[in-house]
Amino acid sequence: MVGGWIIDIWRGREKVRLWCVDRHGDECCVYVEHFESERGPKIGDEIWWQCGKVMFDYDRKRLRKIGYSFAPPATALTGRA
Repeated sequence: MVGGWIIDIWRGREKVRLWCVDRHGDECCVYVEHFESERGPKIGDEIWWQCGKVMFDYDRKRLRKIGYSFAPPATALTGRA
C-alpha cells in the first residue's frame, strides 16, 4: 500500500501520523514532519508516498515522510489485516 484517503490525523510534538484507507479497504499509517493544520492535508484528502515524500493536493504539495509506513494501531492489536 502506498496511499489512500486520510481517515485520522494524530499530532505528536515532533511528527504527525496520517492514517489512511485505500480503495480495497486496507488501512495503513505513515508519519510525516510536523505541519500547521491549515497548510497540510485534511481528513478525506487523498495522499500517496514514495522516496521519503508524502504527496497530496493532486501532487502539488509534499511533506517529508518519517520512517516506513506501518499497520494502524487497531490492526496491530487485533491481528486483523
